[in-house]
Amino acid sequence: MTAQTTERDCKRNGCAYYRFNVRNGMETIGLQEWDRQDEILACTEEYLGLNDVNRQIDGSVSTLMRADSNAGAGKIQLSNAENSTGKKRQL
Repeated sequence: MTAQTTERDCKRNGCAYYRFNVRNGMETIGLQEWDRQDEILACTEEYLGLNDVNRQIDGSVSTLMRADSNAGAGKIQLSNAENSTGKKRQL
């Protein structure tokens, strides 16, 4: 299933969908290339510094907080994601 299909299905079903994906600079780095951590970190930090990405992060946190307060009444679909920087974002 593609990201576009998942997003479309979530919108149709009324569930939240957020996708966090570093777009620029990671095209030539394969999953097995852990030794390029400095490049991965730089690309990730640049991505996380974008205003639209920060709005998405804030929106996803709000959605998760609402779902938690509703004791799971909301529909949330989480895609696989890892924090490659190892840094925590202060909210």
